[in-house]
Amino acid sequence: MLSHWINNQLKFDRDLNHLLPIGTKSPDLVFAIKDGLLLCKLINSCVPETIDVRVINTFDEEIDFDSDRESVLENHTLCINSALAIGCSIKGIKPTSLIDEEEIPCIQLTWEIIKQGLLARVNLKDHPELAELTLMDKETMETLSKSTPEELIIKWFNYHLSSAGNQTKVTNFADSMKDPMLVAVLLNQLSPKRCPIEPIIHEEDPDSRNEMIVKNAERLNVKDFISTDTLNSNNEKLNLAFLANLLQIRSGIIPKTKEIKTSSLPEFGTREERSFRNWINSLGVNPKVNNLYEDLKDGVILLQVIDFVQPKTVNWKRVTMNCTNPFQKVGNCNYVVELGKQLKLKLLTTGGEDIIQGKKVMLLGYVWQLMRFHVMEILKKLKVLKGTRVDDSSMVKWGNAKVTNSGKNSSIKSFRDKSLSSGLFIIDLIYSINTRAVNYNYVSDGNSNEEKLNNARYAISLTRKLGGTVFLLPEDIIEVKDKMILTLVGELMRIDRVLKSNN
Repeated sequence: MLSHWINNQLKFDRDLNHLLPIGTKSPDLVFAIKDGLLLCKLINSCVPETIDVRVINTFDEEIDFDSDRESVLENHTLCINSALAIGCSIKGIKPTSLIDEEEIPCIQLTWEIIKQGLLARVNLKDHPELAELTLMDKETMETLSKSTPEELIIKWFNYHLSSAGNQTKVTNFADSMKDPMLVAVLLNQLSPKRCPIEPIIHEEDPDSRNEMIVKNAERLNVKDFISTDTLNSNNEKLNLAFLANLLQIRSGIIPKTKEIKTSSLPEFGTREERSFRNWINSLGVNPKVNNLYEDLKDGVILLQVIDFVQPKTVNWKRVTMNCTNPFQKVGNCNYVVELGKQLKLKLLTTGGEDIIQGKKVMLLGYVWQLMRFHVMEILKKLKVLKGTRVDDSSMVKWGNAKVTNSGKNSSIKSFRDKSLSSGLFIIDLIYSINTRAVNYNYVSDGNSNEEKLNNARYAISLTRKLGGTVFLLPEDIIEVKDKMILTLVGELMRIDRVLKSNN
């Protein structure tokens, strides 16, 4: 099923002619992944322009996985770090797992990338017609706007079942969907003429009935993630993928209520929020964060982050993991503030109430302090600056020295230096760490916005290819967002130290 989706999405990419179409068996997909090119292209197909294709290593002749192993591993490193940056959960997956054809990591990473692409546009801003779901029992605009993409899909499915007079309530993508007739009802609701249900109802043979359901889906141009086998398999991943894909192609909702104004929706998709959210999720928190302002309100996720950036700091006996009343949330969030002071974070909040209320400035400030603390702790442990305190000033000084010693002329005064906008200093810094990494034929002076954007994209992808896990976007460099640039330079300092240790 995954192979079929990839074949359809990437069939016009000439760089993949030697790999496509991929066969239907798992080993076929695992081998196609091996050189690193396919998954990099898949990421860009799902979340456009995540990876600068100029950075991907390509091979003119038939690849030799022994002599070309280092170049292939660079591709996989780029892929994994880019996948993390778009919100994929890839705990335990390593570049060596992909080149060595380990089936489970290969399939897991492929699924995560596809899932991220399928769910990226399942929200009220891209599908304002989903506001009609407020007509369902106990559903309000507030609860709807806080829903995860998966929850929205379930609510959308139930909306159509209810509209058809079907009393069944789907609650998950596995056993709750064990009756294929539910899919038949949904397709009929989306297009009564093209997806008739009467013949299916009167068909007594289960296999023939499933074939009719699949044909109805194909009439809506939905050919992926559904087959006569999957209709009976209760496969959670395939059911989720099928429904997400179907919703994108045809939501089947004609608004009856006043059209929703997307500007009135809660703001949880800003660049800063998205970067912080993806960083938190990359740490392996449970549950995964969908809305930074809502999902941190009980303090549990923040305490997990604190325990990650400074292990053994949290006394979990003091934490209520499943809060059932406001007092427990207050206790958790007050503890979050207490530990923040213990870590000497510069806090904008003095009480847990600010976290519980989801105050944006307070929460963003707290998460940024944790992110900064994490960067600094890594650099301290690696002893990147021997005998020197790690702070903004010493990081800038280190960067300038590295660039100068490499023979380049760029320099900065701080992480707010407007010259950073061109992207040249970051690229020169990467060159100073690994001269082989940068091809200056791809680098421009950064005089126009387009040139700046190209340089910034190049710099970020180069960092990820070298092993950096960074969550900023090219616009953060162009607009000189000092916080995000600090995290980028911090990762480059870590990479430099690791490369020196390995040599």
